[in-house]
Amino acid sequence: MLLAAIERLDDETVPIAEVHRRVATLAGEIGLSRPSYEQVRTLVHEHRHQGLAPTAGRIVLDVALKKRPPRALLDLLEPPEDPK
Repeated sequence: MLLAAIERLDDETVPIAEVHRRVATLAGEIGLSRPSYEQVRTLVHEHRHQGLAPTAGRIVLDVALKKRPPRALLDLLEPPEDPK
């Protein structure tokens, strides 16, 4: 839930501290524990560098909008293969 919030609320023009304030406020409003600044900072850096892993909801929406193939949802549900 909060990963999706970070993805939505993060804007590279906004300082990470502001993203943290927004996410913490949202978490409090929906009854979740407020994440630490360090947790948010790490996730924001990951999002800005490569994007966070898509959620199932995001993938379903992308499939519906034909931005991803239906196989993308199956790929999310399958455990990754163990490299040998």
